[in-house]
Amino acid sequence: MNYKTTTKNTQLGVVARTNVAIDREVYDKAMAYAKTKGMKLNKVVEFAILDYLTKAQTK
Repeated sequence: MNYKTTTKNTQLGVVARTNVAIDREVYDKAMAYAKTKGMKLNKVVEFAILDYLTKAQTK
């Protein structure tokens, strides 16, 4: 699943639509881990985690 897009918003939308269901359990664990480390969670951090999981999964 490689999506080449020109804008971040489109890319974020595509990633969210295609991979959130697959990664839900791992994503939740990653978010819980980030919270235990006291990271400030916002959309950028969530997207970075989701993006990382997506890349790790498609390799």
